[in-house]
Amino acid sequence: SGDKSNKHNNNNRTVIKAGTLNAFVEVLTNEYDGQFMFTFFLTYQSFTNPAQLLDKLIQRFNVPPHISPDSRKAIRVRIVGVIKYWIANHFSDIDNYVVSSLSEFITGQ
Repeated sequence: SGDKSNKHNNNNRTVIKAGTLNAFVEVLTNEYDGQFMFTFFLTYQSFTNPAQLLDKLIQRFNVPPHISPDSRKAIRVRIVGVIKYWIANHFSDIDNYVVSSLSEFITGQ
C-alpha cells in the first residue's frame, strides 16, 4: 500500500524518512515512542495543520470493528496520550476550531 511510512533501521533505531499523514498518525499511535512524538510535534505543521491532525486522530480513534477489543482499547488509550501531550507541550498550535472540534469529540456531540 502507498500509505506506509518509509522506515530504515539505523543502529536498532527506526528512522522514518517519509510517509503520508495517515501513516504518521498510525506510527504515532501504534506504540509509545517519545522521541518520535517529540519530533513529530515539532515538524507536523510543515505538512499538515492542527485541524487536519485532530481529524486524523479522531478517525484513528474510531477503530474498525474487526480489530480485537484489546487492540482497539490500546490504540484509543495511546490516542488520548498523544492528544494530552499535544495540549501540554504545544498548546499554542491549538486554535478555536481545534478546541471546538476536540470538545465535540470528548462530549460525543
